[in-house]
Amino acid sequence: MALNQSHISLIHLIILSIGMDAVLGLVPKQKRDESNFQKESIFKVETDSIRYEIWLVSDPGNQPDHYYGEIFTPVCYSRTCYPVFINYRWDLLGNYEKYELSEGRVLTKSDHAEFDKKEYEKLEEILSNENSILKNYRADQLVTSTETINPTGVDAVTGATIKSIQREVISGAVYSCYTLWHIAHGDISEKLKQHTENLLISDSLLIQFLQSSNHHYQYWAIDNTLIGGQIKEGKFKEPMLDILDGENVFAANYLLKVLSPEVFNEKDEQQRLMESFLNGSYPLQVSILKKLSQIEVNPGTSSVLVKHLPETGDEQKKLIFGLLAEEKNLDPNSQKILIEFLLQPKWEMEVLGILKNQKNLSPEIKGELVAFSEKDKTLK
Repeated sequence: MALNQSHISLIHLIILSIGMDAVLGLVPKQKRDESNFQKESIFKVETDSIRYEIWLVSDPGNQPDHYYGEIFTPVCYSRTCYPVFINYRWDLLGNYEKYELSEGRVLTKSDHAEFDKKEYEKLEEILSNENSILKNYRADQLVTSTETINPTGVDAVTGATIKSIQREVISGAVYSCYTLWHIAHGDISEKLKQHTENLLISDSLLIQFLQSSNHHYQYWAIDNTLIGGQIKEGKFKEPMLDILDGENVFAANYLLKVLSPEVFNEKDEQQRLMESFLNGSYPLQVSILKKLSQIEVNPGTSSVLVKHLPETGDEQKKLIFGLLAEEKNLDPNSQKILIEFLLQPKWEMEVLGILKNQKNLSPEIKGELVAFSEKDKTLK
């Protein structure tokens, strides 16, 4: 359909009101306003090799939010050292989040050239990798070096970055990358985690951790909620079980692994688990089915599982048939769905065992079983 003048005018108004970038989906998310956040200095360190001060930053409600540190460290290339001033942000468990430079501060390479935009972005990528192989090396292992005599008669050290770490560093800034990564993920990180664990953690912060998109917070809160026995309280149970419906399937699987089966013995909790099953991904569905093997499955759950059978893969079917093996009170609709699987030789024995175990088979299903048995005798 061609655009008329009124359509064009409307588009112009939209662009003028929110900007072309917004129309194209290019506007970044609004930064959170932290102007009212409060900083509390928790410790500072000053040695010959490093100097820093760390603050605990809390929101206007006095809820701890993150840690912030201003770092000074020398980075040495050959026999020359350069001062580096950089600011770090960690979450409340000491996990690195991001770096920033104060106004007027820059980072340089061994040839004194300043980092370009891509190199600053590369540094963020390097520092964000908590599993970087840089953790496995000492500083004296980063380059293959040789000593030479230059024309002035002064020894100089040259060398190339070892191949195994070339993708983990910025060319010309190998020692900067190494030093800054170890500051982000080293002793300071562990001290921050310990500081948080020594705080009097409020219920609201624990719930906030459970509901967080930060998987570190979720794992920590799961463990501490279970250890403290708070899972028995509704205010913790709901946000914890909500993890099963979240985007992090790893956190959901971990929760299923550590939760006591007793949590799902009650009808409401078991129904809640089945809702997660129906909405979950394949790996999560398999984990839920394995968890159900530790639980006394109620008739409502069995009915949901049978109804879902036609949509499942072989691994899921095997687990579901295993769960139904002890079920003796399937409703007529579930029996009808199961009888269809007698036509599939792969599941014949499982289905026969389940149906023959029923206390109240419908007349229709009894007739189907008799007909199947007669047919089976003929085939044999």
